[in-house]
Order: sequence, then structure tokens, then C-alpha cells
Amino acid sequence: MSIVSSSIDPNYFVGMNAFAENGEEDNSDSTSNNEEDVLIESLGNSSKVTLKIDDDHVNLKVEIEDSDLEDGTYDVMFACNSSNVSKEFLDALDVEEGHGEFATEVALSNGTYMGCEVDVGELSATFASFSVMSDEDDGEDDRGNPEREKHERGEREHKQSSRLETEDEGIEIKVEVEGLNMTDGSYDVVFACQSPNLNRTLDNAFKVEDGKGKFEAEIRLANGTYSGCEVTVGDTVLASFDAFTVSEETEEEQESRVEEKRKEKRERIVIATSGREIHERHRSENAANPGEYELGWNYVLTANGTAMQRNQSGIADRPVATVDINMTVWKSTGAIILLDVLDGTVEIGNQTYTVVLGYALYMIPHDTLRVGALVVDDDGNVYKLKLRGTAEEDDAEFPMESGSIDLTFEGSSGPLNNRLGDWELTLEGTVEAG
Repeated sequence: MSIVSSSIDPNYFVGMNAFAENGEEDNSDSTSNNEEDVLIESLGNSSKVTLKIDDDHVNLKVEIEDSDLEDGTYDVMFACNSSNVSKEFLDALDVEEGHGEFATEVALSNGTYMGCEVDVGELSATFASFSVMSDEDDGEDDRGNPEREKHERGEREHKQSSRLETEDEGIEIKVEVEGLNMTDGSYDVVFACQSPNLNRTLDNAFKVEDGKGKFEAEIRLANGTYSGCEVTVGDTVLASFDAFTVSEETEEEQESRVEEKRKEKRERIVIATSGREIHERHRSENAANPGEYELGWNYVLTANGTAMQRNQSGIADRPVATVDINMTVWKSTGAIILLDVLDGTVEIGNQTYTVVLGYALYMIPHDTLRVGALVVDDDGNVYKLKLRGTAEEDDAEFPMESGSIDLTFEGSSGPLNNRLGDWELTLEGTVEAG
């Protein structure tokens, strides 16, 4: 299944402008509804994670389907490489009979957020850049401007969201509209494409009640690529969609396609920035720091152990693994220490990986360290490094300007996820200040 981005006829609603705030980054595999700023990314084979961006926060929703995760309870992690956001929701998602759902709000300040990632168990999704801008910070110059007020009133009154998902034998479409000036009732819908020439009428499919309209349908289509597709009611275009392909994919093909998209995103992020550049941006933000750990305090994570890689015959190899990562504080509270990963190396057997960027999060109440980073091998391939360590002593404290703390990194499933690419890691390590 894939999700296709859609757009709306800019002349359909009074006072609305269709625009995307995704910078130069290609977002063809992520749905972004321009009016409501909704981003959707695949999570595993059948699951998804949704970010709906409101004025001063993000609505985060994780939906697990078709046993993408084994039954159990999982932590949910939301973090952005280029911002002051790093949230861990402990034991937040329950999966039963292959299905589970978690939703929450994440408060965000105005700005542009890059490299945002949601991790659930062994699944992860990375989002393209997006911006948060509250109405009250749009600028004093527009206050009292009749045209501006008319525009904002139109945005409040008229809302539209649309989504098209490809399935093995066709598509599933959902369109919702608010603020309609239409009589309550049912209206015929036409789904048409320019290439190949296609025109389907769905009788009484658009339901309108109290100014709200809704259309949902599953349409069987032959395998192939479709472009120039629109959903119309009468002479009005409700939504238009980017080109999409209907094909019967094997499970292996689906997994390969999802992994290829993730690989492309990781490569774009690594090319665009580095850990030190991100930290410099954090320093320039002068963010409030209510905790005891000061901006710029430096730490080194050193860990040693083994890596394990499985194949169909069982365990293929157990080489020695070492991790050396340089980190620095950019913010802390009474419960969390947020650190930028500046650089470092990971060695597994004879292979050396260079750490390019990432984040670290120390949860003071739980005495746990969470690290997420992107690393590059000698051939330029980009991999994700994920570490979750727990303090070896119950009364251990994360060091301040001096000292150290011993940590154990073990486990490769659920919340205890320590791996680099396909390598599962078991490590003993130390974080030392200085």
C-alpha cells in the first residue's frame, strides 16, 4: 500500500491558497494536505504514523495494522534532529491481535523542523521538513487588514482533507470538506484520470450534512500508472492527485520499496547537515534551560561488546563491536537531558562507520539513555544507529561537569532496541563528562 499526495482546486474555496512548506526536499512519498498540514508516513508494511500540524502543536497518531509489531506494549519516541523536541512516551502503545493505536499532542514552538522521526519498537518513520506558525505570530503588520481577516476567516470556515491509497487491485479514496454552501443530501461523484483515459461515476457517493461533506470509496483498477486524476462533484473539483501506480506486490517487494524510501531519506538528511551544524543552530536559539545541565557541556559515550547478524540458518557472525560518540548538552529539564550527537565512530569487525549526526536523550527518572544517529560506511551507505542503555547502579546519576556513569546496552526488540542496520548490538559502556 502507498499513500498519494493530493491537492485541491485553488479556486474552490474563497480566500484559500494552496502551498507546501517542504523546502527543497522531495516529499513524493509523504501525504501533505496543504490546508490542514497533514503528513502521513508508512510504518512497516501496513501501519502508518500521522502528524497533523496545528498552530502551536502537532497531533501525533500511530496506527499498527496486520501484525507489523508482535502483540505487546511499546514505547513511542518522537524526536527531531534540528529542533528542541525529543519526546518519549513510555508504555504508550498496546498491540493486541496485530492491531494497536496511540494518539497524543506534542507542543511545538514556531519554526521549521527537520529530520523528525517516530520510533515504535523496531519500526520507524522519518518525516520531511515542516513548519509551525501560530496565527497570533503571523505579524503585526496584518492586524486590522480587511483582506487578511477575510483570508483567515475563509481558512477557518473552509477545510478540506483528501487521501488516496493504492491497494493491490485498486485504490481507496477519502475526501472530507467543511464549510460547504450545499443543500443536505447525496450527490454523484466522478473519478476521472487523463492517462489512461478513465471516467467512473459513483452514484450518491458524496454525503452533505450541516455544511460538511464526506466521500469514501474503493475503486477497482487494472494494474498500471495513472496520472491527472481528479474527484469532482458537478463542475467542482474536490481534489486532484499526483500520479500513482496500481500493482500487485509481493511481501518482499513491499518491504524492499519501503526500505528504499527510508534509505533515500537518510541520504538526503546526511547530505544536508551535520551534528555540529545542528548544535550551532541550537546554540543560536538561546532556548530556555530550566535544568541543571548547561548548554555546551561535553560528554563521550564509549561502549564495547559484540554484534550479531542473523540469517535463515541462524546466527551468521558475532564480531567485536565498539562505539565512540561525542555528545554535547543543548537543553535540560528536571526530568530530561537533551544532547546533540556531534560525531564519532562505530566499529563492527573490520568495518568502520562514521557517525554524522543524531540526538541523545537521558531520562533522569528512569536512568535510561536513548541514542538515535545516522552513520555512514566506507562506501557511503547510510544506516541508522539506535541505542537504549540503562544505568547499572540503581542510585547512579548522569555526570555533570565531571564524573561518569556506567550503562548496559542489550536487547534488540520492543523498547530495548540496540542495533546498527541489521546488526544487533550487546554492549557495556560509559558516559564520561569532559
